[in-house]
Amino acid sequence: MKQLPDKIVHQMVDFLNDASDFPTLLNSSLVCHIWNVICRPKAFHTVVVRSQNLHARLGFLHFTAPHLSKHIVELTLQWDDCVLTTPEWIPDCLLRLKSLRALRLKNCRSKPPPMVPAPFAMGILSLISSVPLEALYLESWSFLEDASDLLHILSCCSATLEDLFIQKTAYDHGTIVAASAEQRVSSTMRLEALRSLRLFEWIGDTPLPSTDLIECPNLEHLEVTRTHAGPWDIPSWIPAELSELVLRVEPGTWMPGLGTSIRPSQLTIEIINQGYSVATYLEVMEWVEDCIDHHIPFPDLLRYLTVKINTYPRSLGPDHSPELEDYVAMSAALQQIHEGLNLECITVNIVYPPDEGDTRVDAVDRALERTKLDVVFSQLVDTGLFHVTFEWSDGHERTLLQHVFQHLELDIAALGFGRRH
Repeated sequence: MKQLPDKIVHQMVDFLNDASDFPTLLNSSLVCHIWNVICRPKAFHTVVVRSQNLHARLGFLHFTAPHLSKHIVELTLQWDDCVLTTPEWIPDCLLRLKSLRALRLKNCRSKPPPMVPAPFAMGILSLISSVPLEALYLESWSFLEDASDLLHILSCCSATLEDLFIQKTAYDHGTIVAASAEQRVSSTMRLEALRSLRLFEWIGDTPLPSTDLIECPNLEHLEVTRTHAGPWDIPSWIPAELSELVLRVEPGTWMPGLGTSIRPSQLTIEIINQGYSVATYLEVMEWVEDCIDHHIPFPDLLRYLTVKINTYPRSLGPDHSPELEDYVAMSAALQQIHEGLNLECITVNIVYPPDEGDTRVDAVDRALERTKLDVVFSQLVDTGLFHVTFEWSDGHERTLLQHVFQHLELDIAALGFGRRH
């Protein structure tokens, strides 16, 4: 039987995703030696090492198949108390990952002592220092109050890091071994390449320990997720030239402390209406208005506003579907925001999952929801500044109905929609 040309095999493999299509990649790599060689870079592009198989998977890379290390571009390391018995060969194994560009470190330890043992920590720090790392994700992390460990980690990749994600931070102990006196960063560190910073939940008022030794002059995107009560502030070293700010909050979340200098032109506020802090659509829009009017340092410089509302059924009471007056309240608030700012575009995205177990939306529900949207938002969208989408999903990332607003000349009085009593 004739062998397919290598070029054709390469094109076939290029269509496969290294994560979702991994079974197909694995089966394809077993066809023959040539197919194995072609599939190998894609199959090992992204590797996840969990705590239950950390030693086994890294041991396979170190002892059995060291030649595969060069293909790993994205690596996730997740650990718990398994790191207490870190083998001495771990640092050497990690240093073979010469092609690594994205590293996700997830600390799952809950029992003391919280600090990662020195051999494992030094292996991670040596890895970060040895490659031109572009993305770093720190999950369930803890920093020292003086920020010395954070500064040391970032100094290892300060020249190349473009994307930094930090989740669930605390300050009562360190995760990575504390830097020695010789390793401590004592002068201002410039993260010239950093473009995106994402901060997801934390304990206390600030997501990162306070320091004046960090500068990121080219930061473009700041994304903050905060869904519990209490005061909170963004890091003091966020540059004034920041162009895009994303706030992901619950309706009961306190207003952010955004300082006095940032001047974003793009603002996204995503309200996660989960039912833990129940809010009507009007209350959601009041949060948005309050944030813009009193907490954005230079609201007059905003040009693009996106309001995204993720609503869960229990948030709306026994009648789960958004009512006409919900949209009317939202439309009025948007009109008020529009009149007070010099915006070029306002985008509204409403995501609404139906009752649990309800996996379909019938034609009547579709028509009713579209009609309500068209009636309420027609005048706003006709200005050319507004873009409205409504998405009904099933809670499992499957869209049951998506309506991108198109103007329909409908008479609101003829529709018979009344307010609830």
